Amino acid sequence: GETYEGVYFVLTSNINLGGYAIDPTSLTEKTMFKGVLDGKSHKVFNFTINATNNTYNGFFEYMGGTFKNIGFETSLDITTSLTTDVYTGLLIGNLSGTLENVYVSGSLTATSLRTSYVGGMVGYSTGTILNSYSNVTVSSTSTNLKSYAGGLVGYNDGSITGSFAYGDVSAKGYAD
Repeated sequence: GETYEGVYFVLTSNINLGGYAIDPTSLTEKTMFKGVLDGKSHKVFNFTINATNNTYNGFFEYMGGTFKNIGFETSLDITTSLTTDVYTGLLIGNLSGTLENVYVSGSLTATSLRTSYVGGMVGYSTGTILNSYSNVTVSSTSTNLKSYAGGLVGYNDGSITGSFAYGDVSAKGYAD
């Protein structure tokens, strides 16, 4: 339940999570991270997502703070059985904060029953993305409705400046 609003974190080395499965379910819209994480050019890598049957999926479900100068590297395969739309990013499901000088690399495969919005970095964004990039192979499948996929963001209603994505992107869905 701690949002860490106003708290500044600094990475002093790379973090290899050794395949550890992250469980982001405790990070809700009310308890999302609101601090600052400065990676100082380090990276977090080799992780999986344990709880994936959520509307928002990623290393963080929700993020309202700031990540800067940091990289995230991994490959994720996320399948949801929810009967609501699903937003999935390798890093963040729902971004309302800021990403600055952030990169992600790896692969992301997402499968859902409903309309899906899948981005290499962020699933759904109302936040700000500055000078960041994604090198993620993205594959999105909705077994019943539409499927949207992007190399950087699945659905953007925020601001993106000086950022780009490369890597193959594919989406398979069905019209409603």
